[in-house]
Amino acid sequence: MKRAQRILWAVAVLAGMAGIFMSCSCGPKTAKEEQVTITFWHWWADQQPMMEKMAVEYEEMSGVKVKLDLIGQDYFKKLQAAAGANTLPDIIGLAGGGELLARYVKAGRIYELTEQLAADNNAWANDFFPRALEAFRFEENNVYGVKDNSYWGLPISVMNIQIFYHKDLFAQAGLDPEKPPRTWAEFLEVSKKLNEAGIPPFIAGLGDQWIDYTIFNAYCWAYLGADNMKKLYAGELPYTHEGCVKTMQLIVDLRVNKVLYPGAVSMQNKEAEINFANKKAAMMLNGSWAVNVYADLNPDLDLGVFPFPKPADAGYEMYFIGGVGKGCAVTTNSSDPEEAVAFLRWFLNKEQQVKMATEAREIPANVHSMDGIAPLLRGFAMGMNKLTPDLKLEEKNEVREVLEKGVQSIIIGETIPQDVLKQAWETKQRISKK
Repeated sequence: MKRAQRILWAVAVLAGMAGIFMSCSCGPKTAKEEQVTITFWHWWADQQPMMEKMAVEYEEMSGVKVKLDLIGQDYFKKLQAAAGANTLPDIIGLAGGGELLARYVKAGRIYELTEQLAADNNAWANDFFPRALEAFRFEENNVYGVKDNSYWGLPISVMNIQIFYHKDLFAQAGLDPEKPPRTWAEFLEVSKKLNEAGIPPFIAGLGDQWIDYTIFNAYCWAYLGADNMKKLYAGELPYTHEGCVKTMQLIVDLRVNKVLYPGAVSMQNKEAEINFANKKAAMMLNGSWAVNVYADLNPDLDLGVFPFPKPADAGYEMYFIGGVGKGCAVTTNSSDPEEAVAFLRWFLNKEQQVKMATEAREIPANVHSMDGIAPLLRGFAMGMNKLTPDLKLEEKNEVREVLEKGVQSIIIGETIPQDVLKQAWETKQRISKK
């Protein structure tokens, strides 16, 4: 009897162990038991180390693994191929919204974020610089045919273009290093004093023609205002308008007052950056991304930044030229888009954005991060609330090319403003007739 009882007991134990074995983690895992992995494609080689550290931190906190794939130079080709094959990762890096994002949205490849951004009285939307977030919004009756007033992406960093200056070179010329010029007259006076001290005043990579157009465009806004700029782009206001002439006259001022570094008119921006980092000129026009560039070229520089100085006869506000630096979107290929969104909420919160600004030296898109970033970046960040209004119009490339080359020709004294602007207007009219 005792033997039979022992056998029954043994059978019961074995049956219990079998049940435990079948239910334990040793067996096959269900989908929910698998670790969630979010794949994020981007091309930002300079930010990969910083982002990898953040991914480790997020995994330790949430248990969700973030796999960062640095694609490289063929990023957009691979992105296009993956979109066509419906094999996009959970999150993709973007340079902004517009036509490319609209194409993916209409193909059903992007996850909409409108509800998340609007929840709790727009709590998440209010974390971002408005113009940066607007880049990923499609307004009512938009030209792309995307759903009205919908959001499909998020800004990570922002940028704008201002003028860097060497504080020590200002001091060397007897100038107050904490008081850069704010008006055009002050800018010319500062340049005069720098020249008298044997310091070339101003350098810009004018051989990269986008810089020539940036200068022209920034001052056109100040002379024309938003309504006339819209008419200018639409072909309803001629480039021979007095405001455009006054803008080009500022270019003449640069030549007449010997403001520019020798050879700047044909110099590429990269060469100009190297010369500026080596203190061969006191001031340089460049974007906020150059904070990183100069720190790598010469970490001991003591730099300040100031906006484009305003001419006394300009009747409108001096806007900043800028927008999104880096952005991202969640895709519909994500097996868990809500987890991807949760990661982005964390990645783009104040604390993480301050880390990005500190390590990657870029302006965070999160407006609440400003107190935690370096003064030089903060100087750029202040301009994000005064960007040029988004007119939903841009000048045609053919007209821009005429203006860009015209700026260069004016600087070297080959032509005059009126002739350049006449050619730009004739080009505009010819294009409009096509």
